Amino acid sequence: TVNMADLSSWDSVGPYYVAYKNNISDRNSKGYGSLTYTDESGRNDITGAKIARDNDYIYIYIECADTVTQPSENWMTVYLDNVQNGLDGWESFDYVINKTVPVGNTVTVERFTNNGYETEAVGTGEFVITGNVLQIKIKRTDIGIMSDNFTLNFKVTDNVSLNGDIMNFYTSGDVAPTGRFKYSYISTGDYTVSTDNVDDPSDNGDVKASEIIIVSSVTVSVLIIAIAIIAFAKKKK
Repeated sequence: TVNMADLSSWDSVGPYYVAYKNNISDRNSKGYGSLTYTDESGRNDITGAKIARDNDYIYIYIECADTVTQPSENWMTVYLDNVQNGLDGWESFDYVINKTVPVGNTVTVERFTNNGYETEAVGTGEFVITGNVLQIKIKRTDIGIMSDNFTLNFKVTDNVSLNGDIMNFYTSGDVAPTGRFKYSYISTGDYTVSTDNVDDPSDNGDVKASEIIIVSSVTVSVLIIAIAIIAFAKKKK
């Protein structure tokens, strides 16, 4: 269980999903002919995230470069893809948090209805802002998680004016991870997965509660380059 009143309760949770920093600057560049492209939608610079769970809740930790702004339109939106449910949702996402602007310390959890960007409310959760960190707590059952064995892909955006067009992930606000990529959280029933590559030597190869595969553009790029090299080598033979 995460105590959202104490950020140190996240210290033992890993891994940390890294996001690009310093990518929310205003844009003002000449385009074709007399066109000029401008964008001033950069607001919260998302730098990383974590996820944790207990028997009843999913906890989301989002870190920004500076103090998180107060809720407003298109604020700190979290898209969730519950792989187990097999839902079509919107652009592979099944649920969304903060599509509706939070009221007080309450966020709305919504499910995509399979009709474009249309959603329906399925529950509520809590959020806390502590300096440059936003924490969100939602019920597992509200996003269809009924067991301890599940995969939850997720994405965090801020001030992206979507209007149902996912390509706007590339043009406004901030998005983590970049573009159409997702982070992937894999949970196992025994809360522990063995690994041979752990940053913290005190873990002795066991990473608790949140064993993750990070779906990133870097990983994909490396794989593509490796495949290209192998194909080129075979062609030369």
